[in-house]
Amino acid sequence: MVEKLKGIVEAILYVAGRPVEISRIHRALKKFLPSIDIEDIRRAILQLMDDLRSSDSALEILHLPGDRFVLQLRSEYSDIAKLFSFTPPIGKGLLKTLSYIALNQPVALSQVAKVRGSSAYRHVRELKRMKLISSERKGKENILYTSASFNEMMGLSGSPSEVAEILKKLFASKHEEYTLRLPGLS
Repeated sequence: MVEKLKGIVEAILYVAGRPVEISRIHRALKKFLPSIDIEDIRRAILQLMDDLRSSDSALEILHLPGDRFVLQLRSEYSDIAKLFSFTPPIGKGLLKTLSYIALNQPVALSQVAKVRGSSAYRHVRELKRMKLISSERKGKENILYTSASFNEMMGLSGSPSEVAEILKKLFASKHEEYTLRLPGLS
């Protein structure tokens, strides 16, 4: 049963493409396997994590806060793999606006427009439609921040300012790691 369950869990995490709570997996599987226990699922995930690690797979499963798990590509394979990835579903302009909001949240729409130009208003409408950002009215200002969907997709949690700090630290460490690998830079 454990081998079959490992395959089912792997399929769920693969298709989800984002972090999934073990309790959500349990609720879904209960419909098909009424006697399934959450600890059975946990054991299957942990064995699958070990299998991927011991087989030097390009994939890994991470255990995230909130008892969530995500199947992802190991970082050492990302440079070569992105040569074969599809065009991102979000254009560069939208991505720049989203990045600015994520790194500076909570941030006023007027500030985003000041930095990103008048196209920011269109970008913000599109990012809201995509459920990547949220806003709230404070006085005369619209305050923007990343949505729960964005944070879940990125494996982040916390207040908007905490998420911004996490992202800043992440980007700083990745930038440092990248510049250390470039020839001629120290």
